[in-house]
Amino acid sequence: MLLTWLQSTLSKTILSRVISSVHSYQVWDKVHEYFHTQTKARARQLRTDLRSTTLDGKCMREFFTQIKNIANELAGVGSPVT
Repeated sequence: MLLTWLQSTLSKTILSRVISSVHSYQVWDKVHEYFHTQTKARARQLRTDLRSTTLDGKCMREFFTQIKNIANELAGVGSPVT
C-alpha cells in the first residue's frame, strides 16, 4: 500500500527511475540517491559560478548582490560558504 502511494506521488521523470522497485524502502533509496546526486551537482555548479564571478563592469552593489545570491543558494543546498 505504501509502495503504491509513493509511486502515485512521483513525477514521471522520477517514477521511471523507481518503477522496478518492489518495496517502498527501495523507492525511497532511489529517490534519495537521485536528489542527492542532483544537489551535489548543483553545489558544484554554484561553486564554479562563485569562483568565476567578476566585477566585469558591474557596480559594487550588483557584484556583491550576485555573490550573496550564490552564497545563499549554496547554503540552501547544504554547502554553505565558510
